[in-house]
Amino acid sequence: MTAKRAVFLKARWENLAMINYRGWRGVLLPYLPPATELDLFESKSW
Repeated sequence: MTAKRAVFLKARWENLAMINYRGWRGVLLPYLPPATELDLFESKSW
């Protein structure tokens, strides 16, 4: 018999749009949670 696991997160990926903007690293850094890094692509922060 297997035990049921509680659902942690449930989502439906319908009608979804993901929009990313390039931002200035110096402006964004103070707002990042601890141990979080900016995503860099071609030395630009996104």
